[in-house]
Amino acid sequence: MQDVSEAMIRAIFKRAAEPTALLVTITAEGLETPIRASSDPDGTESRGDHFPYFPFTFGWGGAAADEPVRGATLEIGNTDGEIALAVRTITGAPLATVEVVRTASPDVVELAMVDAKVSDVEVDDPRVTAQIIPKNFEDEPACKARYIMARTPGLV
Repeated sequence: MQDVSEAMIRAIFKRAAEPTALLVTITAEGLETPIRASSDPDGTESRGDHFPYFPFTFGWGGAAADEPVRGATLEIGNTDGEIALAVRTITGAPLATVEVVRTASPDVVELAMVDAKVSDVEVDDPRVTAQIIPKNFEDEPACKARYIMARTPGLV
């Protein structure tokens, strides 16, 4: 669970919603500078970095019985070819960070998904599509352990 600021909580419950922006940063080997995008049409300056406006959307797949956690699809508009050119220079496995900021206070990150693995990047003019892989909870130490009543009586 991630805490949000008191200002963000007030903004959520206002009659007129306070504007927020989604910031996407993609890093990988081979990239001279990270790919940055903002959902704010004016772009966003946050923590000393410029996030230019690129139209992007997320598609969230629902869960299924055989696959309880599915990834998301990130689609970025390749308006001037800059994103496609940057994607073609990637040599390693890319990572994506998605952050929510209030436009009134863009240096304060309210919510963040940090260093999510990215796979299957497709360049199809006029857009670039990537799959964001969810965290594998089987890699978590608690999920690897077997709880046997004789060894862990307090969990009954």
